[in-house]
Amino acid sequence: MQLKKILLSLTALAVIAVILYNFAAHDPYEYNPSTEQPADNVPKANIEKLDPTEQAPELMFLNTNRELKSLFGFKNKVLVVNFWASWCLPCLKEMPKLNNLKVKYAKDIEVITISIDSSSFDEVKQFFDQMNLKSLKFYMDHNNLSYIASRSLGIPTTIIIDSNYQIHYRITGYLDWTLPENEKLIEDLI
Repeated sequence: MQLKKILLSLTALAVIAVILYNFAAHDPYEYNPSTEQPADNVPKANIEKLDPTEQAPELMFLNTNRELKSLFGFKNKVLVVNFWASWCLPCLKEMPKLNNLKVKYAKDIEVITISIDSSSFDEVKQFFDQMNLKSLKFYMDHNNLSYIASRSLGIPTTIIIDSNYQIHYRITGYLDWTLPENEKLIEDLI
């Protein structure tokens, strides 16, 4: 009877080990744009064009070294400021698109992704690594003050700011940044 329990326990451990190995060997968040299917359950973004434009507020956020950074520290580029959270499904869908946008316009734009998560830096870094977001840097909102100052009404929220720190667009919800009409929002400011 004792031998039977030991064999059953070893078999169960072996099965768990195989499952864990397969899970670790396969990245569940690997991004492959050719397999992406549109999600009908993700509402269309609301794109608000500010006319006239307005001065960007001083947004303060923490970098990966836990140093306080200012929006005004980014110079001579169009700024794409994105407020997001790891528990937000539209945010997760949008992140690879923002990564690709940064790659395409690397010398002309800065994509500033600001997490409003209560998670630790390590958890957000792990999320970025799992999502293979190599072209994006992440920042953490300092006590959610930047989110409040930006007058965001939900997440994801993206604010497009020109090189003179004027806000041109406030976008609430998921936006497919690979579509030409959405890329044009950036191209018109470059």
